[in-house]
Amino acid sequence: ASLERSLPSVRVQFIQQETMSIEDLIEEISKSDVLIGMHGALLALSAFLPPKALLIEMFPFGIPAENYTPYKTLAGLPEMDLKYAAWTNPREEAPFNVGHVDRKLIEGGLQGFPESYISGILSTKTVPSHQCCYSPFWLYRIFQDTRVDPEAIANIIIKYSVL
Repeated sequence: ASLERSLPSVRVQFIQQETMSIEDLIEEISKSDVLIGMHGALLALSAFLPPKALLIEMFPFGIPAENYTPYKTLAGLPEMDLKYAAWTNPREEAPFNVGHVDRKLIEGGLQGFPESYISGILSTKTVPSHQCCYSPFWLYRIFQDTRVDPEAIANIIIKYSVL
């Protein structure tokens, strides 16, 4: 709703993998001017965007977008002819960013780690370079709940003039 207020002349449609078949997702994406999503495997569906569309990849706080570029690479392929932008949540504090220390590592938590290790991860503001994909620094940050700034996303859309 907030993105719709920031871009009142634009039809915004939220699509969710939980409520749509893969065929329906592909159909909707293939008709889109802009695809916005959090970094993750489902963004592979950006391969179905039409030429000249914009892909906006979002990242939680502490994740340097320049270190995670598969979708940027995909968008940059000459055959794709897509525009690409990344947005990273700049705000560490709740409610803009909420980590889950109490969860298991595979769920983005730090359960079972010594307090000194947990405090080291929490005090690290940028995920250090690592091999994919089991770094506790990475998992903690990528699984954070992230409040997206709709005005910042609207400004990216306007900047790329896709509408």
